[in-house]
Amino acid sequence: MRLLQNGEEAFLEVYKRYWKKLYIYAHNLLDDKQVCEDVIQDVFVDFWTKKDKVLISNLSHYLHQSVKFKIFNVFRNGKISKKHIDRINVIKFANSTEESLNFKELENSLHNLLSQLPNRCREIFYASRYENLSHVEIAKKFNISNQTVKNQVSKALKHLRDSFDTLSVICLALFV
Repeated sequence: MRLLQNGEEAFLEVYKRYWKKLYIYAHNLLDDKQVCEDVIQDVFVDFWTKKDKVLISNLSHYLHQSVKFKIFNVFRNGKISKKHIDRINVIKFANSTEESLNFKELENSLHNLLSQLPNRCREIFYASRYENLSHVEIAKKFNISNQTVKNQVSKALKHLRDSFDTLSVICLALFV
C-alpha cells in the first residue's frame, strides 16, 4: 500500500483529494461548518492511526462510510440540535440503498468469477452452495466420487479467494 510506503506524502495526497468531497457530504447532512470540520478531522485522524491495521479496498467508500458513522456519533451524542433528526432517516435510507447496490455489485462479481470456472466445477459448486446439497448427494447426482466433489468445491473456493484478493489489490492501487 502506497500509504505505508510513502507515509506522510501519500496521506497528504489522500487528504487533498478527498477533504472537500467529504466536507460537502458532511455539510449536506449537518449544515454546521464547525461540526463538519471536526467530523472530517476525526475521520482523517482515525484513517492515519489505522493505516497499517486496516486493508482498504475502496478508499472513497471507506472514507465516506467513516464520515457517515462519525455523523451518527454526533447525533447520538447530542452534539447537534434535534432539528437534524429527519436527516438521520435520509442517511438510513441512503445507507440501505447503498448496501443493496453494493450487494448487487458483489453478487454480479461473484457470478462473473464463477462463470470463469470449468462447467463441471461450476455445476458442483452451485449444487454445494446454492442447492445446499451435501458432498455425498452431489457425488450421487453427478455420478462421481465424494473426493472429486471435495476437490472441485475446493478448486472453486480457491479461484474465488484468489480473484477477490486480486480485485482488492487492483481497487487499492486505483484508489490510493
